[in-house]
This record gives sequence, C-alpha cells and structure tokens, in this order.
Amino acid sequence: MRLNTDNISKIAYVIVLLSVLIWFTAIILPAFWQSQGNLIAAFVLRKIFASLCHQKAERAFFLWGYPLAVCARCTGIYLGIVLGSVIYPLIRNYRRSDVPATKYLIIALSPTTIDFLLKIFHIWENTHLSRAITGIIAGIAIAFYVVPAIVSLLLDLSKVFGKNKGVFYGSK
Repeated sequence: MRLNTDNISKIAYVIVLLSVLIWFTAIILPAFWQSQGNLIAAFVLRKIFASLCHQKAERAFFLWGYPLAVCARCTGIYLGIVLGSVIYPLIRNYRRSDVPATKYLIIALSPTTIDFLLKIFHIWENTHLSRAITGIIAGIAIAFYVVPAIVSLLLDLSKVFGKNKGVFYGSK
C-alpha cells in the first residue's frame, strides 16, 4: 500500500478525531454506568481520570443523577478539544504540521487562568458555567496544537519506517 503525505495527514486527523470522541465519551460513561448499577466499571473509569482531575462532585456536572468523571472545567476543556478538532479543517488545512504561534495558546488559556485566580483571591465566585466556558475556549485552542503535532508525528514515522521497510512509499 502506498501512503503519501496527504493520506498520512488524513489518517492522523481521523486518529485525533476518534481519540478525542472516545475520551469525551469516557468522561460521561461513569455517570451512565452508575445509573445502570454497573458500579465496578464506573469506579474503574473514575479511577483512571482521578490522576487528571480532582473530581470534586460539587464542581462537576451531573447526568442521570451522578457526576461526570471530571469537574466542569475539565469537561469544558475536553469538550473544547472535541469541538476544536471538528472545526479544525474548516479553519486550517489538516495537512499542515506546523503549530500556531504560542501567543495564541496563551491568549486562549488566559480566561481559564483569570477565572481560577479571581476565585482564589475571593474577587469572583466562579460557577460551573464559567469554568466550562473558559475550559471550552482553552480546549478549542489546544486542538489547534494537538492536530498538527499528531500529523507531524505520523509524517515523521512514515519517513523512518518507509525508508527502512518499504511499506509507505512502495519500494520493493
């Protein structure tokens, strides 16, 4: 099978899109499983996310009467990554392996940082909604760094393995 740069870029984009959709589904599943009485599966998946989020129930969205596997801010970030990955090819060619300037990521992370700091300094009592919205903004931006990074990784791997194995470029 002959894989060219365009096909590898498509594969990379599809891998990112499927991965973030599976990840976001995994955030919702513990609440669903718990509501269905599947406590062991819910517990195991929550434990996996415990290393990534504080999982305070009072800061989480609830579905089916149970908290999601991560807090509202993390839910927003991961939802933003899904949304950013979906809209990525509408804004930027998925074949590109260069990332935007770092200043754009800093700008996109600023609302989350401000929301967090205002709470810490008792200036503003943030809410589930403010945490989720600022998380979504951050997540959308993160997608614009993740997609090209994965494209670049797969392109680099195809060059390494293509030269050594003859798999990607049709060598005999």
